[in-house]
Amino acid sequence: MRDLVFTLFIIVGLIATLRSPFIGLMLWVLLSIMNPHQETYFVKSVQWNLIVVIVTIGTWMVSQERKLPSRGITTVLVLLLLAWTTLNTFFAFDPSFSWTYWNRFWKIIAMAVVASALTTSMVRFHALIWIVAVSVGYYGVKGGLFTLLTGGHFIVLGPQTTMIGDNNTLAGALVMILPILNYLRIHSESQVIRNGIVVAIVLVVTSILGSYSRGAFIGLAALAIMFWTRAKNKLIYPVIVAIVLLPLLHFMPESFFDRAASIQDYSTDGSVQGRFDSWWVAYSYALDHFPFGAGVNGMVLRGVWAPYLPGIPYAAHSIYFQVLGEEGVVGLVLYLLILVSTFYNFRAVARSTKNVPDLAWARDLAQMMQLSLLAFCVCGAALPLDFFDVFFLWALLSATLRQVTQKGRQTLAVPSPFVRNLAPAPRPLGIPPT
Repeated sequence: MRDLVFTLFIIVGLIATLRSPFIGLMLWVLLSIMNPHQETYFVKSVQWNLIVVIVTIGTWMVSQERKLPSRGITTVLVLLLLAWTTLNTFFAFDPSFSWTYWNRFWKIIAMAVVASALTTSMVRFHALIWIVAVSVGYYGVKGGLFTLLTGGHFIVLGPQTTMIGDNNTLAGALVMILPILNYLRIHSESQVIRNGIVVAIVLVVTSILGSYSRGAFIGLAALAIMFWTRAKNKLIYPVIVAIVLLPLLHFMPESFFDRAASIQDYSTDGSVQGRFDSWWVAYSYALDHFPFGAGVNGMVLRGVWAPYLPGIPYAAHSIYFQVLGEEGVVGLVLYLLILVSTFYNFRAVARSTKNVPDLAWARDLAQMMQLSLLAFCVCGAALPLDFFDVFFLWALLSATLRQVTQKGRQTLAVPSPFVRNLAPAPRPLGIPPT
């Protein structure tokens, strides 16, 4: 039954895509991030993503939709990273191994480029943001319920064979999605939907705790501090956090607190020491093979580690050192520049729309996506999420959002009875993002 429902859903989506390639884009994002086919039985092996991509791009090419992504330094940097990664793979430690993962990476960039070209209005931004929130939030709600039902004695995992399959990467993705859920709560007119999102946020936080991921704990703490610094009422916010968090912490078993406490005692913790070892290996390999690295996902190969630390578990444990070890110094510089330019785009949008009520949605979205990116940077310091789909989607959408708001300001500068009022509904009780 599950397979039949999923197949019918894809077929209906493909038919709708023939009328609007943006619908195909949303289906593409859903399949890439959420991987719902992993929840099926008999149709799991079908290349649904490839089918959706072919139909979406084909429809997009013959449609009247914009064909180019938003112009700007961020778009250029992302494409340069793709070009460098392609060149670097020729010089990888095991090219045949890395080409397999490169094949997934270029598809992520292709999805982000199409999203940048097609997401041209407030309605489309909201639709795409909903899809991303549902794609990641589904596992947060599911994991939160699992944690509550099992008393927190079992670790929450993500969908197998995906980038967010283990507890650490899933938890990092969930921390990223919390600000996005808050944005949707603020800009949802229905009280029922707002209440549902509040419940989802609580369950996502529960799932993060149930992941036992120390990197995600740090990211969650950093996100809470940033929310507090932006809150207008700095007295009520800690009370709300305490009301939600304290019961959850009281619910968790002793093993959870032992895991969290090990952050302080890193000198005797094997897992933390393993992270330091992996960072040193990545750094050493990048210097010894300058300007190239081990290739996409090359840090998991035994041969990369053997000259430095033979017999040690093979993992990168950091987006920064993973990029350094796999893509070399040039790749890391491009990656960091993408991060900086994306932050700058969000900041520019927030500042340019600060006193423009009709573009309040863009200001709030920029601020929440900026917090989401901050969570990615903090969690990523100890988690291997370097080529996560949502990061590159945020990067290229930041340039598009900036372009959309610039056009919006120009339109609002000319008095016209046809200017649509885009002001959001009155905010519900809660913590505003500013």
